[in-house]
Amino acid sequence: MKIKIDLKLITSISLFLAVFFLPLKTTLSNFGIILLSITSVASFFKNGIDLNNLHKFKFYLTSTIILYVPFLMGILYASSYGQAFDELERCVFYLLVPIILLRTDLSRGETLKLAAWALVLGSIICILYLHTENIIRFIESGKQFKSLLSYNFTGKGFVAPLIDMHPVYIGTYLLMAIVLIKGNKININRYLKTLIYVLMLGTILFLASRIIFLATFVVVTIMFLTQMKLRTQVITVVISLLTLTMAFPIIKNTYVYNKLVKGAIWELGNNVDSSNIDSKKKSDSRMSRWTVSYQIIMEKPFFGHGTGSEQDKLVEGYESEGMKTSEKQKFNAHNQFLGFGIQFGIVGILLLLMYFLINFREAILKLDYLSLSFIIMLFCCCLTENYLIRNMGVNFVAIFGAILRLNKNTNA
Repeated sequence: MKIKIDLKLITSISLFLAVFFLPLKTTLSNFGIILLSITSVASFFKNGIDLNNLHKFKFYLTSTIILYVPFLMGILYASSYGQAFDELERCVFYLLVPIILLRTDLSRGETLKLAAWALVLGSIICILYLHTENIIRFIESGKQFKSLLSYNFTGKGFVAPLIDMHPVYIGTYLLMAIVLIKGNKININRYLKTLIYVLMLGTILFLASRIIFLATFVVVTIMFLTQMKLRTQVITVVISLLTLTMAFPIIKNTYVYNKLVKGAIWELGNNVDSSNIDSKKKSDSRMSRWTVSYQIIMEKPFFGHGTGSEQDKLVEGYESEGMKTSEKQKFNAHNQFLGFGIQFGIVGILLLLMYFLINFREAILKLDYLSLSFIIMLFCCCLTENYLIRNMGVNFVAIFGAILRLNKNTNA
């Protein structure tokens, strides 16, 4: 008795799992990606390979394959092969996931629609769980209502129930979900859409991430200019202004506001072992870490120190500059361009810039609002975070970087 395997169904399940668990559990997202890669290989045997993509140089420049090239290059002169191979393994999805672009049985429309449903559902479950946990902790604390936007209940404190999760990653998932909903990738009632927007934007406030605030402003502005009719634009502006006017007195004296304004000023100064907006906690500003990163890059400016070298080199730099907190916490550069510069030199920085610039150009030429929002969002995050080298970022970029590059004219 022959068992008929529905390859398309297994592919759909794999993709759904890979995206659905992005905001919930990265290891389960890994499982979905691995299964998706296996189904892609099976599809090659069954349906053949799209050789047109394989022979195009643009395929390698616009896909995440270009992001993996520096890691392969840097292993040739890595000082610690253990750390180098760990990083190669962590980022391998940049190399594996783009193989779906060689499939002949996937269409961008259907694939993106499925990914949109998965991300929206996963995000809603995630934020409902986080808000529930946050409210419970807030009630147990016995503090006044205004303390709900304090340090303990926003930012890392807010996402703490999701072990090892960072506010920036949750922020990009929510922002991408908003973009996909606005792009009509899921069909739901407009009132339900509005409710989801409010829930997700409200959650972004609790994430208290400056770079996510910036990315949200830029992406929403793009959405505002390209996706809305004039009447809707006017109504949105009026509602937004009224909301900000009413909310400002409440938010002004909160930790979130202080972090956004005063915290940003402190981070852009060369502050070492000093207090930020939290007087009880001393740290080193991003600018001081960026200065150390730049000095390390200048030691080997062309090809860098090799794959997996960033942390060790920065710890040495922090020690020499008396940056005790950064040394103890083993902070990375908190800038993906500088992180690539330390490991791969100017060559790595140029490859990273090439990925952004080429995809930005493609999105503009094709008037592709979804791809444009995606690439701008990533660029913003890379300015203040090593976004591309943690599993939470690797999975997100690999999956949506591939789906958004699928040929629009491919038949499912």
